[in-house]
Amino acid sequence: MNGYVKRASVFIFLVSISFIFLDCKNPFTQIGLGDKIDLDVPDLSITSYSNGSYVTGTVNLSGTFADDFQGATVKISFDGGVTFITAQVDEDAGTWSYPLVTTAFADGEKDVVITVTDTVGKIIEKRLLLYFDNTPPLVLVKVPLGYDPAQFEFNGDIAIKGDATDQFPLDRVEVEVLSGASVILPSSAASGTNSWSFVFESETYVIGIGEYDFAVTAYDRAGNSSSYFYHIQDVTDINGGLPLSVEDLYIIDNGGSVSGTTLTDTDLDGIDKTELTLRINQALDLPQFDIYNPDPNALPAERILASASKAIGMVTDDEEGIDISSIEIQLDGGAWASVYATTGSGLAVRWEHLLNSLAEGPHTLQLRAQDTLGAQGLSNPVDFVIDAEVPVVEIDSPSLGEYLNTNSYTINGTAVDTGGTVTSVEVSFDDGASYDPATNISGDYDTWSYDATSPEGPLSIKAKATDNTSKVAYFNMQIIIDTEDPTVTFLSPSKATSVNGPVTVRGASSDNRQITE
Repeated sequence: MNGYVKRASVFIFLVSISFIFLDCKNPFTQIGLGDKIDLDVPDLSITSYSNGSYVTGTVNLSGTFADDFQGATVKISFDGGVTFITAQVDEDAGTWSYPLVTTAFADGEKDVVITVTDTVGKIIEKRLLLYFDNTPPLVLVKVPLGYDPAQFEFNGDIAIKGDATDQFPLDRVEVEVLSGASVILPSSAASGTNSWSFVFESETYVIGIGEYDFAVTAYDRAGNSSSYFYHIQDVTDINGGLPLSVEDLYIIDNGGSVSGTTLTDTDLDGIDKTELTLRINQALDLPQFDIYNPDPNALPAERILASASKAIGMVTDDEEGIDISSIEIQLDGGAWASVYATTGSGLAVRWEHLLNSLAEGPHTLQLRAQDTLGAQGLSNPVDFVIDAEVPVVEIDSPSLGEYLNTNSYTINGTAVDTGGTVTSVEVSFDDGASYDPATNISGDYDTWSYDATSPEGPLSIKAKATDNTSKVAYFNMQIIIDTEDPTVTFLSPSKATSVNGPVTVRGASSDNRQITE
């Protein structure tokens, strides 16, 4: 009996245990027998941007996720995980997305936290480093230093150079060339970014003379582009003659302040440019001619010369220099002959030619010359009259084309008359509108002088001699009064830049007239 009771007790115990295992609420009995249990961790990926990407404006953050159950949520944090925003989820496609308005945040580095959470609370986290950038770069044009179309002309290969900066790395700088609304050269990449340069081969695109607009645009890695630029000369003019670096301009342009200057972003409003207008003159590649005696712009009565007179003028070139041996004169359409004498070399050569071989009456002269590369220029013809009875008057000093570093100077000259007596010599500085008497030094104005005071700049001088028979002769020439010192501007390295190893120092010089060395 006792053995039976023991076996019955064991049986009852085993049955009880079986019921416990078969209870539907026991998780061990659910496997394969009821609802599926969520044991897998969800998966998450970011497909729209990679770490270190630069973004601007409104962009779409997106990616994929995977979970073995429906109901997963994707959230995004832009403050390091303190607060989260729920992204849009397409569970069927297994994708998520979020329209990110970067302008709602300050520019700068952002550590984006993205999480996916399943229905039982299991979480997977991914991080994405982005740079929010909604501020465009800034461009500073440094070359050419002088650009006013009323004062400067260009031809051949035209170099445009400058600097650019941004709070984040630059991607590229482009230059576009236009003529009015017509695009002459589509946007083309310049060499370099923070320090850039571009060469426009004008002879390929431009014929003759005209004004052309150069648009310079910098792009950063986020896709922002500059909509205007500054020119170093304009900046210097409003900053008391002192240049500013592109980095300083960037700070001021964005509302900041820089030590050493009181300029504000409002001050810069009047000098920002969308285009740099340059006057291109392809004829500058040919030698240019200035004929002063006889004066092609004078009235016919003032183009009467004595047989003993001489024609004078200058030949200039912009780059290569004049081949002196090529300067020739043609009289009355005859054979070309070398001019009688030349003075100077390089870019400017003075010439003169005796007219004593010409008979009395009307004549025509014309000049031609080549630069050192063989490009030949031709002057316009000039009509004049030879009269053996008019006096001869000349200016000996200063010489034709001379630069004077003073406003006060003395003009010295000579006069002679084979058919009479010179009774007066007068000097004009306004193309003959008015005259002042010169001082007779010896004989009948055999030598004479005039003390002059003249303003800065090119100056035309006309001498007039009258004899006792009222015959009149003229002599014309030009000099340049230049008392202003040239200026020098350092272009690179920029102010406060750290350098190492071999360094190339670049700069620009300017003058109101001409740089000689």
